[in-house]
Amino acid sequence: MKSCYWNPVKIAIGRGSLSRLAEALGTRTAVLVTSRGTVKRGQIIKAILDQCGSSIVHIADKVKVNPTLETILSCYYDVKQYNYDLIIGIGGGSALDTAKIVALLSADAQAESYLKAYLNDKQPLPGNLKARPLIAIPTTSGSGSEVTPWATVWDNKTGNKHSISSDALYSEWALLDPKLTESLPYDTTLFSALDALSHTMEAIWNKNASPVSDVLATGAIAISVPVLENGFKDKYSLGAIREKLQLASLLAGLAFSNTRTALAHSISYPLTGQLQVPHGLACSFTLPEVMRFNYAKYKDRVKVIQTALKCSTIDQSVDRLYEIFIGAGVPHYLRKYSIDITTVAASGAAFITPDRADNNLASASEKDAVQILRSALSRLARE
Repeated sequence: MKSCYWNPVKIAIGRGSLSRLAEALGTRTAVLVTSRGTVKRGQIIKAILDQCGSSIVHIADKVKVNPTLETILSCYYDVKQYNYDLIIGIGGGSALDTAKIVALLSADAQAESYLKAYLNDKQPLPGNLKARPLIAIPTTSGSGSEVTPWATVWDNKTGNKHSISSDALYSEWALLDPKLTESLPYDTTLFSALDALSHTMEAIWNKNASPVSDVLATGAIAISVPVLENGFKDKYSLGAIREKLQLASLLAGLAFSNTRTALAHSISYPLTGQLQVPHGLACSFTLPEVMRFNYAKYKDRVKVIQTALKCSTIDQSVDRLYEIFIGAGVPHYLRKYSIDITTVAASGAAFITPDRADNNLASASEKDAVQILRSALSRLARE
């Protein structure tokens, strides 16, 4: 276990936190990076413009789900003609990841070239990346991107996921206002919460875990699990529930900002890239089987999660997670995607992504990953 922890993001959380934006912005100018849907809904953009007025020089609304370099560049080309000091990213994980890469592109004229070389030809990134300052305003409770030092870029041709990692990608400020999440439908709320749950568990069965990340991760589990299992379908829209989910997501983000994700995320990437299974769903439904897999060799670390779940045995812990998933409707959503493991594997996609799976305490092969998938799908298919 590592003995150090570091995260430089200034955080404001709680109702009314969006009103801190003018303070965070100061005398600087900014461009907003967000989605067309956020702009159309209007309330968040109006609140920002009411606060910051002419300090916002442009709104780029071309963010797409699971951003590719092409969609990110579209946002950047939209803003590059303006004079601005920083980027404000507003939305879910895709919007914040896009804003981070726009911040890179805005700070370095060579960034587009080295990003293309990294993503297309696996050329190493420069060692000392620069980025414009970023203020992150999440409107979902799950990705944790507002407090992590990386951004996800997808390749539509191969279905592969790439991660750009640099301390330059840490936000200067993260403004978390649960009011901004209250319009989310049930499925988006659920998938986001499951993504955060995956972050917490993967931060614990992780080679990069520390005492600090453990406290953050177990704290997140203690908040989110009771919420998810106690009539979540009926209560998900309540303000108090939104507040708890946002805090759990933040704690999870702070935990895995230092550990990265591990095996469950690795297994999920082909499911999202090839079959368009929503990320939070894809990276979470295998958690019970990944937990069982890690328990075989690393009982003490998995017992940290068992304690947080208030379970005395591994079987109880696995069953409790499955019961949460079943009660929340995970089997229903999985059936929509007709996951065929053989077809995904035949496409050339791999369930073992080294820079994620290698963080997992127990080494896993492609065969192990497939067995984990089969076991999880088999258990959930019974419902």
